[in-house]
Amino acid sequence: MSRSLLFGCFVALAAVQLAVPTFMIDKRETTLEEGSAYKFNIGPVDPYDPFLGRYLVLELEAATLEGWKGDTLHKGQTVYAVLDVSADGFATIVDLSMDAPGTRDYLKVRVAWHSADQVRLDLPFSRYYLEEHAAQAAWRIRRNGRRQPVPAYIQVRVHNGFGVLEELYFEDTPLLEYMRARGLWSSDSSTSEPSAAVIKLPPEKATTATTPQLPEADSDSRIGDAEGL
Repeated sequence: MSRSLLFGCFVALAAVQLAVPTFMIDKRETTLEEGSAYKFNIGPVDPYDPFLGRYLVLELEAATLEGWKGDTLHKGQTVYAVLDVSADGFATIVDLSMDAPGTRDYLKVRVAWHSADQVRLDLPFSRYYLEEHAAQAAWRIRRNGRRQPVPAYIQVRVHNGFGVLEELYFEDTPLLEYMRARGLWSSDSSTSEPSAAVIKLPPEKATTATTPQLPEADSDSRIGDAEGL
């Protein structure tokens, strides 16, 4: 193979590698601007679940579809989850399709498991990433309130089967605002970095942490990616 052909192949491969992240960014921005807003309710915290680090595990109630009488499904199968809004204002999955619906909002997801009349779906919003100490403070709020759970939900924008997680809410308040109001997160004016903040984790410790960042991860764990399955 000639050097010119090898060089051409290298340039083509580099162009593809650059184009993919650009496409995903554009798709995300389009979804935020044009997508329909849905609220997904988060179920109670299992008191035996350990704290895992820089994210919160989101047990989304909509992930389980009750009374499924459709086609036999298998683990890992890609399906299209048709969305609707229940009387309490939260997103619910009302049907599963083998093809993309033409007129209704949907998410492209995978089947986690399937029983006689239940389907559990791997929704792409199973984790909410943030700085580790902020995640620990939020986890404690949810875990300590398991007898009277703190109402929590995420808001997601959905467009053409793709979804972007906008915000996590505790009691209808964005998470960090909720923690600031209770003295669990506050700006530290004494730090040299304007983006730094103090996380107060009573009763053990207070420690310096940076503003939450969106990590680069796969579509099953990254905030905002609901497709690419």
